[in-house]
Amino acid sequence: MSKYASFVDIAENVFKDIYPQIAQNIFELFKKQSGTVVEIGCGSAILSRNLYNFGNFQIFAVDLEFDMAFSAKQFIEKENKKTILPIVSNVEALPFSSNFADLIISRGSMFFWENKDKGFREIYRILKKGGITYIGGGFGNKDLKEKIFKIMSEKNPNWHNQVKERLKQTNPEVIKNIMNNSNIKTYSIINDESGFWIIITKE
Repeated sequence: MSKYASFVDIAENVFKDIYPQIAQNIFELFKKQSGTVVEIGCGSAILSRNLYNFGNFQIFAVDLEFDMAFSAKQFIEKENKKTILPIVSNVEALPFSSNFADLIISRGSMFFWENKDKGFREIYRILKKGGITYIGGGFGNKDLKEKIFKIMSEKNPNWHNQVKERLKQTNPEVIKNIMNNSNIKTYSIINDESGFWIIITKE
């Protein structure tokens, strides 16, 4: 059994209801039913698989770990979502040409990137002019957040502290420094019941 099996289990079972909501939130912001999408840190590609239902997208689901990409491949094949392609790659060196993606999405992975400056530089490089990102973490809405926190607190008494530790990385000054170091000028932040999300645009 893969050492990542527990992560897949939580995403596919405990967290499963948040992904349709997050996909809907992304779609409402993106406002397009087609385009090239890159998901960073895809895990089992559950976010990509839910976004797939909102339009005719070509989706590249990227994860650093082969086992995660293989898991994504299995779920994609099971659901016959042929326009999602899993890829093994590091966010710091993405295998795409510049100005490649209309939409770049990621839930939960940025907190674990080794070098966030490099990661965001790469993301900005592959983002098309007129494209946007939806990168961060959250549970979609207030009710889903409360539901997940209740379940996860029962499973892991340290859950609240772990979340609080990750959220230190969402401090406005921390994000401002990352954006400055990545030479990204046009961005905004969503920080509400849907979660914390960085919306980068490219003029």
